[in-house]
Amino acid sequence: MRNLLLAGVLLGAPALAHLSGIGLSPPHLFITLEPGESWQGSFTVYTQNGRGELHPSLTDWTLSPQGTLLLAPPGSLPYSAATWISLAENPFELLPSHPIRLELTIHVPPQTPTGDYWAAIALKTAPSPLPQGVGLRTSLEVLEIVYVRVGHPEAQAALTLERTSKGWLAVFANRGTQVLRLHPKLRFLNHQGILLKEVSLSEEVLLRGDALDLPLDGPFPKGSALLLIEAQAAGLRQPLVATLNLGP
Repeated sequence: MRNLLLAGVLLGAPALAHLSGIGLSPPHLFITLEPGESWQGSFTVYTQNGRGELHPSLTDWTLSPQGTLLLAPPGSLPYSAATWISLAENPFELLPSHPIRLELTIHVPPQTPTGDYWAAIALKTAPSPLPQGVGLRTSLEVLEIVYVRVGHPEAQAALTLERTSKGWLAVFANRGTQVLRLHPKLRFLNHQGILLKEVSLSEEVLLRGDALDLPLDGPFPKGSALLLIEAQAAGLRQPLVATLNLGP
């Protein structure tokens, strides 16, 4: 089950003593353009303590089946927007209370199909100096996630139930051209249809062509006879709904 918020994602290693608490404003960019159009804008990098040098670069990213954020070279993954982004990749020094504004340009190539595309701007510190005799050097990497919506893509998704050796899976599948942010909810009812418990799960990001498995193998609230699975997402015409009979 995925539980990933893409705003200001920290990767890799522990925060450095000489530069920690890096912030991004806004924490992600969501730009809507038509094929052939361009956008110029910026985001701000800041810190409240320490000082250090940051190295910006472009990267692709995706999610593993376990929900882990995976990075890849720019332009190497499906639906990548990395090659559309122009950014000065010069290192800069970040000081407390002295925010840095990074300028970027996004240009959508003509004839680009309608849909959501994504990339990220990685800001990475140089490996930190450590006391003599310590062999491990660490660095910090923070991502500015960039989404580009081309045209007016369609939001489509499906929710199905699959039986496994351990129980049941609720499978959420993105069948449209939008990136979806699902808000799943579970409702447990008894034989009389009375609500016993309602559980709202963490927001889940569902990329284009992606699927999310939610195990339904218990334990369930005492007296549960029926489980209602529901998920809402912006752009969907109606919520995704499925029902699982838990009774004997």
